[in-house]
Amino acid sequence: MQIELIGCTSAGKSTLKSQIVAACRAQRLPIWDDKEFILHQVGLNGIKLALLRTLLVDGLAFIACVVNIQRHLSFHRLTLRMLRQLPLSTLGKFYIWRNVLRKLGKYEIIHFYDDCHDDGQLVLVDEGVLQIAHNLFVHTADTAVQIDLDSLLNFAKLAPPPDAVIYLRQPAALLVERILARGHKRIANPTPENVARFVDQAVSAFDRLVEYPTLKPKTLLIEDGTQVIAPTHSVDAMLSMIAQVLQESIGETSRTAAAEPDVTHANVGRFSKIAA
Repeated sequence: MQIELIGCTSAGKSTLKSQIVAACRAQRLPIWDDKEFILHQVGLNGIKLALLRTLLVDGLAFIACVVNIQRHLSFHRLTLRMLRQLPLSTLGKFYIWRNVLRKLGKYEIIHFYDDCHDDGQLVLVDEGVLQIAHNLFVHTADTAVQIDLDSLLNFAKLAPPPDAVIYLRQPAALLVERILARGHKRIANPTPENVARFVDQAVSAFDRLVEYPTLKPKTLLIEDGTQVIAPTHSVDAMLSMIAQVLQESIGETSRTAAAEPDVTHANVGRFSKIAA
């Protein structure tokens, strides 16, 4: 089962990913980090150097994307058309296109081995195909770039879907604060106003994306880092189990934090402390 984490930049997806893996393993749920899973399939998970692991995964993903390019021709055409319209340099567009190929390739590797074994394993991805929407639809210069809703819906239709989605939705003010502190290469003039427009576009894009009919029933929402909201009619019992594990973990950490007099409200809840 391939589960993708999505959300605005600086929402804390990578840290949340690590915490979900830890919480699920504590409950003896068979879960993998995406890099671990891919390297394990080719017998290279024993490599410890982080840079080498990343390069190996990227190389394998590129090969998988090329091998399966015919399966996603319509999606490639859409992303190329969107890239031509973006207010970016040629080099910036090339980097996004490279990321598109890498994410599609990772999806194909996980999808292939998951289908072959079908043993109930969970693979958690924090830079997957749906996250490409952030690259294509969230940009700003001196003026806001409006989201093309028709293209966004087309993106949702053509993007190869994961088996489940976890959408990390943080407060806009927190996202603006983090991006102002860290900067972002796609915000040329990082004033509070421009960053706020950037965040508004990101939140709007993901809010609309998870409402798409094929994604809505498989999307688990983590609201404000403290509340887990499962779909009303979950398409998979495992997703419901993950929701329960996360909500119990949040509740337990909240009770512990409440007993500590020096913990501020902003830090209450395991996932409210998430950083990018």
